[in-house]
Amino acid sequence: MNRIAKTFQQSKPFIGYLTGGDGGVDYSVECALALIEGGVDILEIGMPFSDPVADGPVIQRAHERALAQGATSSTILEIAKRLRQVSEVPLVLFSYYNPILQRGAQYLHQLKLAGFDGVLIVDLPVPINSNEQEPFFKTLKEAQLLPILLATPGADQERLLQISRVAEGFLYYVSQKGTTGVRGKLADDFSAQMARLRPYFQKMPIAAGFGIADRASAKAALEEADGFVVGSALVQKMEEKISPRELALVAQSIDPRTMARERSYP
Repeated sequence: MNRIAKTFQQSKPFIGYLTGGDGGVDYSVECALALIEGGVDILEIGMPFSDPVADGPVIQRAHERALAQGATSSTILEIAKRLRQVSEVPLVLFSYYNPILQRGAQYLHQLKLAGFDGVLIVDLPVPINSNEQEPFFKTLKEAQLLPILLATPGADQERLLQISRVAEGFLYYVSQKGTTGVRGKLADDFSAQMARLRPYFQKMPIAAGFGIADRASAKAALEEADGFVVGSALVQKMEEKISPRELALVAQSIDPRTMARERSYP
């Protein structure tokens, strides 16, 4: 059983995101480890990209900072290797398609060797009305990486059926229309949307993301979903260059599961 499946089997996980190379490699690694200490069960590492069209201003700025500091696709491998020296937390690459396309199939195998468990490509949808898989997803599976796919509120029956045929690990439900970012609450139709998704993903956990930024919204998400994703709220703190210890406390403050088992840090 892979790390992601084991994690969902054990709990409803807290999935945290950071942009690889934001603040430099050392700071990225230290913050990643702090997030893990703060309760993050699965870590998404974003590939820096010049045109992150699915992301809001907070994560867009993180991409810009990482690129300005010289982050590349090789930086992502270095971060993963360093994390794997001390942690078995599942790692998911969060990327746009172009950087992966430029590196080719060999890079997918390098991701696996570096310690990644899955890959989420934000802007590469599965083909619809076709029994043929997009070649990328076949290559991804050949590299023994799980294809983590997105579903949006606007996905129709045909799209959901095709996603269910390809996705592995978990489904990432985009709980808000628009780009990533901090919002005050979940969408009003969140429960209805989760109920709509369940018949298509009966054997696959569903994690909700986009807009979850505090304990209240995370708690509300976990009432319906099998996990929750926090990105912008953490990246915003990294933009402020807070210490890794402080970032761990931020993660803990968001995690509704810590209400009964508070952690402390030296």
